[in-house]
Amino acid sequence: MPPEDEPISIAAAALTEAEADAAAPNSRLVFEPQWRPTPRARNSTRPPARAPGVRSWADRVRNQPPLQHDQPLPTPSAYAPASGSPSSNATGPASPLPPGPVFPPQLQIQEGVVAELLEKNQDVYNKVINHPFPQAFGKGIASLDGFRHYMIQDWLYLKTCTQLKFLALGTATYGEEVEGFDVRYKVEYSNKLADICGTMLGITKSTMEATMASTELDTTEKFYRKALQSDKAWLGYYVVLLPCVLIYFNIAERLMKDPSTAKNVVYHQAWTVLNHDDSSVGKYIKFINKNIALNGGVKEWNWMFRIACERELEIFNTGLHAPTPFQIIPDGIHSMHISTSKSVRLVLAVQNATDVGPLLDEYFPSNARSCVVGTKPTGGSNEKWHILATKDGYTFKNLGTSLYLGISPALAHKEYRTLQAVSNPYYWWVNPSSNQPDQGPSLYQIFDSGNLRYTLHAAIEALNGIGPFTPILAHENSEAPCQMWSFDDYRFKPYERKQRAPDKGTEKSPNAQATTSEMKKLMDKHSREMKEMAEVIAEKDRALRVEVAERIKVQEQMKILGGRAEWERHKHQEELHSLRNAWLAAVESAEVSDRKWRHVLRQIRAQVCCWESFSGAFRRVAFDPAPIEFGVQNNVSAFIIRYNMNGAKETTCIYSVQDGATWNTRLGAGKEFCDFRVLVGNPSRLLWVPCHGRFDHDAMPSNPVLGLDEAVDGVSETEFIARYSHSSTLYVTGILDGADGIPWGSSIIPDYEVLCYRDL
Repeated sequence: MPPEDEPISIAAAALTEAEADAAAPNSRLVFEPQWRPTPRARNSTRPPARAPGVRSWADRVRNQPPLQHDQPLPTPSAYAPASGSPSSNATGPASPLPPGPVFPPQLQIQEGVVAELLEKNQDVYNKVINHPFPQAFGKGIASLDGFRHYMIQDWLYLKTCTQLKFLALGTATYGEEVEGFDVRYKVEYSNKLADICGTMLGITKSTMEATMASTELDTTEKFYRKALQSDKAWLGYYVVLLPCVLIYFNIAERLMKDPSTAKNVVYHQAWTVLNHDDSSVGKYIKFINKNIALNGGVKEWNWMFRIACERELEIFNTGLHAPTPFQIIPDGIHSMHISTSKSVRLVLAVQNATDVGPLLDEYFPSNARSCVVGTKPTGGSNEKWHILATKDGYTFKNLGTSLYLGISPALAHKEYRTLQAVSNPYYWWVNPSSNQPDQGPSLYQIFDSGNLRYTLHAAIEALNGIGPFTPILAHENSEAPCQMWSFDDYRFKPYERKQRAPDKGTEKSPNAQATTSEMKKLMDKHSREMKEMAEVIAEKDRALRVEVAERIKVQEQMKILGGRAEWERHKHQEELHSLRNAWLAAVESAEVSDRKWRHVLRQIRAQVCCWESFSGAFRRVAFDPAPIEFGVQNNVSAFIIRYNMNGAKETTCIYSVQDGATWNTRLGAGKEFCDFRVLVGNPSRLLWVPCHGRFDHDAMPSNPVLGLDEAVDGVSETEFIARYSHSSTLYVTGILDGADGIPWGSSIIPDYEVLCYRDL
């Protein structure tokens, strides 16, 4: 099992699960050791916690020194507005995501089954990788609640995959094929995704479990259930995962390589980096290529791949909006705080900032009465905000001014936006920090819903004794401490008037007669309650006696049934014994039939070709049937022979002979005795089948001709007949099952042809 701090992509999880399935007894899945996923470090998916003033990756990108507490904030003129920089969002509901540019696939696959599948389904595949929802990740404009809803649906989909795995096991033809199949790796990946939803997005486990599956997910589950109702469900399970593996990586690869991608947004850490696993994706492609090629090819699996691509398109649609807002912060009246040190705590407020000093003028809007600042808490209404969650984000309405927290349209700089209290609702997203303190209130970041690159930022360094206020900006996110906010909520209770206590000396002595009457009433009430309780106990006693009598009766009936059950058990044992004997007889009959079939097959093959002894000068006209010609060497026909020295089986090998050549029975320096045999037969019933790389006898489309038969010739390994070309010359040799090609010195010749029976 991988370590808990190791991020797992969907490709890595699928490979780990496939390896376990392939190792199951009698599994037909093929998995090679080099396809195991390579572990990745956690720091590739989540930035480490930083102390105040520590330089972040965003500082390095900007090529500026980090801000220190003893340095003033650079003036706004230091940040020249970028040409074509995004303007601040207009107040009002967020608009739907605009369609983005169409990108070509980043994943280039040159050959194999997967390349054919992509070529046949390029239209639907391109629609998925150019969906506006993942494109919005790179721009930082995707709805954060929409992303939360999508991640939960993805988590629910993984839980569905576990059920689909059991469905695949249930529809397999032979039980032995799936014995030992395991789903624990899919469960582990699902748990890690749940951890991301909790730590990076603030979604509680109870919220995830209470979320209903979307219509798109229900449709996807119905398709997969239908797709896996076949005798090859053990492979179909991995084919339906293929579009997810390819699409996630393709989009992540494009976002990682695009220099304009916003990498300081939550989508980048929670999705893009996690799925940018090129090593595991490449290995999964090889795994699919091998298994589909051995089980029906593209023609059998193309329909499933295409519909699975269409379902991925629908799953992305779930991220365009959330059905209901996620209450990361409950609706109500709050104050928002940020701690500059252990002793200094600032509160967000709307303040008249007319005398802030010339160095801070450009950090505030022109309307001094609508300035949003950080100040020491006083408990005033201008420090309290009515927070409301909507489908477009959170609105922050100031209680003292009835204005909303917004962004000034006039002052837009490269790295920050100036805040302003505005009259119309402006929308923000709230997300918990991934680095929570051990003690104290929870910390959150407040992001501009128009671009999550910008987060609420207290420019603490700008104070430096200049004025009473701290500028609050919408600054590039760097997860610095000055961007971490806590919330205090105010829960108002209705005013309760206290009853006035009686004056001393005016209290009257209790009436003894009234007290006695009250005690009598309480005793009567107690007597009635005791009587009612006694009646209830008596009723329960009667019911218990009836129940005991019924149980005794049932026990007597069970004794009678027990004797009958024992008789039935003996009867079933006898029937099982008879069935086992019949099964053993059937197995023995099948073995006899198999031996007979193999004997008949050898006889049929001998009618096609066989080995015939010869010595001395070789003449093709001397043989009937004629020798099998494998090609031409030096303009002379060449034929297939085999020989061994002194009858030693280990020296037997396959070689070639030319018409007219002389072969002596004494060969070599020691004049060893050699036995020569030439392959003769009907060439029209034979054919040469091209092969490349590893030779797999079982994967050949036709049965190969045996050059050396382990069972008949007594050699240590069975060899087959192969021909190959080197330096424009044709040669013939033997090849073992599982060989990676034809050895030639210290190298391997990968391309060769194997002699096979035609239509046999």
